[in-house]
Amino acid sequence: MKYESLKKCLYFLSVLWLLGLNACKHDDLHIDKANDNFRPGFDFVKNNYDLSLFASAIEKTGIGPELNGAGQFTILAPSNAAFNIIGINRPSDFDKMNPDTLKFLVQRHILNERIMLKDIPFNGIDVRYRTLAGTELYASIVSRDNSNTLYFNGSLASRKDVTLANGTLHVLDRVMKSTANTTVQGWLSARPEYSILVSGLKKFGFWDELATEGPYTILAPKNKEFEANGMTAEVIAELKCK
Repeated sequence: MKYESLKKCLYFLSVLWLLGLNACKHDDLHIDKANDNFRPGFDFVKNNYDLSLFASAIEKTGIGPELNGAGQFTILAPSNAAFNIIGINRPSDFDKMNPDTLKFLVQRHILNERIMLKDIPFNGIDVRYRTLAGTELYASIVSRDNSNTLYFNGSLASRKDVTLANGTLHVLDRVMKSTANTTVQGWLSARPEYSILVSGLKKFGFWDELATEGPYTILAPKNKEFEANGMTAEVIAELKCK
């Protein structure tokens, strides 16, 4: 019985925890040249067909003039296909959203500073930038096939370092999810399908740590995965791993 209990403990711990972000060396792919013919931020977006939905969202929020103004911006522009994934297929679909929610969505895709690929540190697991919405986003770079793949909050930058008159622009393949107002602990608590994982995190002393800011990467099996291996909250409560 002791052996079987230890075996279950080891199984649980093996599926529980961790992974850091993968980051590697990069090449300087951009030569920054001043050019008076570059368009400012909003003008570039609204004149790019593949960004027409994001242009409509910006226009509805009224912040277009700000993005054409002085200063330096980084615009993380979701493509039309990115909006299609979340059910937005035409400009009128934005009318169904609360105006404040739409404004928050747009502003969390904009930084009040210019961030290019060469500016993002490598080998960092906590590289953050503040958005116009007041939230923070994470940036990471992965080296693949001798090229550098850039992500913002897990969204791939399919086109990088587009030069604007007042900053730079990256095209994203997904609308970024917000990292605001929740912790890993809060996220898991709100989802009953992870209750067995939560029981294990509490049992082995990890739960309180997940109330802090992090960052953490959790590989989170749902209850059905644990149950398929004979693990329930009751079994976990009885485990003695000494």
